[in-house]
Amino acid sequence: MKRSTILVVAIIAIALFMSIWTHQTQTSMGKAGETSSPVTVSLIWPSDGSTISGLTGITAVVRGSDTVSKVEFYLDNVLIGTATNTPYALTFNAATLGANGKHALSAKEFDAVGFAVAPTIFVSTTDCVGITQAGCQRFLDVPPSSTLFAAVNGFANAGLTNGCDTDPTRYCPNNPVTRAQAAFFLIKALQQDTAASSTTPIFTDVSTTYPFYAYIQKLADLNIATECTTGNYCPDAVMMKGQAAVFIIKALQDTTEPSDVPLFDDVPVTHPYYRYIQRLGELNIATQCTAGSYCPDQPLTRAGMAVMFVKAFGIPAP
Repeated sequence: MKRSTILVVAIIAIALFMSIWTHQTQTSMGKAGETSSPVTVSLIWPSDGSTISGLTGITAVVRGSDTVSKVEFYLDNVLIGTATNTPYALTFNAATLGANGKHALSAKEFDAVGFAVAPTIFVSTTDCVGITQAGCQRFLDVPPSSTLFAAVNGFANAGLTNGCDTDPTRYCPNNPVTRAQAAFFLIKALQQDTAASSTTPIFTDVSTTYPFYAYIQKLADLNIATECTTGNYCPDAVMMKGQAAVFIIKALQDTTEPSDVPLFDDVPVTHPYYRYIQRLGELNIATQCTAGSYCPDQPLTRAGMAVMFVKAFGIPAP
């Protein structure tokens, strides 16, 4: 056989191999949005376009199925891990990706009907090699030595907050959360599209021109928001811990009946929010104010919000 003929055959063989390899690679992950199941899967942490560094968590949410067997996670089209239980999440070290790069993340869920592939999101890496290093401290008032460091940085890594001030950058952990702010953070945590909110105001004190209108409206659309008085939401009022329990449990769509043995000394079975606070405790989401107490009538602080949201919505905390 002539050398030229051998060369042609070799080129054809290589091309055929690459074609088969590419097909198998695409088949293993699937195309963004591809599905053989009537469910949807999407990545909720980190957010699309965000910058990651150090230990980084990835979390996916699956809607429309209770038969999910597993969720696979892909980084730059390469399988990096699998989760079989909710919350579907894993953690990887972004420092291994190198500095200042752009990378693709996606997920694929498998259920009794088939599978669904999440839309791809893109994240960038920074020079920071570890979120617990001083150079990776996001907020001046939440140092690595703080007990809040993991929760607050997880909250920020998920793209839910940029802090309360930028000069210098602070988180203000002791500041109370208003009911409007609670709506904003909840809708962002649930990755809900505010553009889908109904256009006719549901609450008389939240007009279409109110800064957080879309978030409060969406919260009502999802049957999470509660009135403060008939027809009103009271967006500028401080969110109390008791009210926060109601919002979180409703957001989780948790319908399990709680135990009739109170977990908190200050929340008896006769308390109007007992069911929600008790479930928050049973799910290991609730934060105590003092030993054995929940303090339902105390304001929800930004610190308490970060801790409970990280636990409630499976936000990875480095």
